[in-house]
Amino acid sequence: HPYLNEEPSDILKNLKNPYDKRVREEAFKESDEDYIWDVAFYNNKYYVYFGVAPVILYYLPFYAITGNHINTAVCINITMIATVIGVFLLLYHLCKKYYPKVSLGVYLAFTLLFVNACGILYIIGRPDHYSLPIIMAVMFSIYGLFWWLKAKENDLNSKYLFLGSLCMACVAASRPQLLLTSFFAIPLFWEDVKKRELLSFKSYKKTIAFAMPYIVIALLLMWYNYIRFASPFDFGANYNLTTNDMTKRGFILGRIPLGIYYYILVPFQFILKFPFLSRFGVSTNYL
Repeated sequence: HPYLNEEPSDILKNLKNPYDKRVREEAFKESDEDYIWDVAFYNNKYYVYFGVAPVILYYLPFYAITGNHINTAVCINITMIATVIGVFLLLYHLCKKYYPKVSLGVYLAFTLLFVNACGILYIIGRPDHYSLPIIMAVMFSIYGLFWWLKAKENDLNSKYLFLGSLCMACVAASRPQLLLTSFFAIPLFWEDVKKRELLSFKSYKKTIAFAMPYIVIALLLMWYNYIRFASPFDFGANYNLTTNDMTKRGFILGRIPLGIYYYILVPFQFILKFPFLSRFGVSTNYL
């Protein structure tokens, strides 16, 4: 079954709005019972709203073979090593294709910068179930771009196209927001589409290799979402038991300027100890 084994408390089930943190805290204040923090609660069952890819690739196979549960930190370390190798491969092929005169020193410097910019070092410091789907999505994105570049270098080889799209489609089963990396296909294959060497009847084999992984994984994820939340497009994040009621969050234009300011424009906060930059608090009560 797609829900967690743990049965939610009757207190939680009977709440008029279980997604309101203040209501939950008030209801459980006088009770010995508790609820699971940061999971999806829907139709009186607990669900995990994180991507299912880590379960399929790590947790279920390990449990099926050994009868034991794999440590999440081990999964993160494996994914991290694969990601670093992928970064070296991706940037090597980018340099080979677009910047063949780049020196070894510059290549290594950019590769290390890229690895750091992926957030890998932060994730190693916090090897938990929050971090695993994120780093897996980064890993799949990097290998997806790598195989697509290989396809470009080999006359749009169907095998490489398939592997690239398979990795990119697996991002949706890890951290769906990072599917944005799939849009790199537009500048990468734009000329091929114009020449009808991709996404045309003339090139139907290559088109099938490129599109099929997206179609299959999308259908599987839509089925998975439907059996959980009665909607093929609902990943369950809105039913999350967290700090605020996600079911009423909505899309509000007033949050966009705040987001742009705090994410891009706010000045650095310098401190006198390593790493010399500190986290910047959001000084507003407006969600």
